[in-house]
Amino acid sequence: MSTDETTHGPSAWLHEDHIALPEPTRDDVERRRRVLYDAMRDLEVAISRPSSSPGWSQNLLEILTPLLEALESHVAEVEGAGGLFEEVLMREPRMAHAIDMLKDGHSGLRAACSAAIESVDSDDKDLVRDRVNEVLFRLARHRQKGSELIYETYAVDIATGD
Repeated sequence: MSTDETTHGPSAWLHEDHIALPEPTRDDVERRRRVLYDAMRDLEVAISRPSSSPGWSQNLLEILTPLLEALESHVAEVEGAGGLFEEVLMREPRMAHAIDMLKDGHSGLRAACSAAIESVDSDDKDLVRDRVNEVLFRLARHRQKGSELIYETYAVDIATGD
């Protein structure tokens, strides 16, 4: 990773001094964020092209299908035994609600991605664009909520009070 990607890329905030994220966890988080970020970028570029251009629908399908697979992998990794959510709960049980919200977001993301895939061959290109944009919106929101979870778990020190 170049210096620019480290300081300005999709996971640059992980490198801030006040985030005490263990190295293996940091690497996993960075990898997952990079995959989702790259998929979002590719999808945004593809959906921005004219729908009448050759291969438009096929190009969307070629991005959405692996994106759904990446989402499934992401969910299995963070929700599975020994995954990020388990690690966070062991460290900060107060984050249970945030984790529940992220899990709900996983369901919504998968559903939105599946709906977009199903719509790709539709003659209604506005419907296709709406569904793909829903995926992009949900991905952006999910990444933001994930950032909040990491920050609240590894950077915020809740004082016990006097």
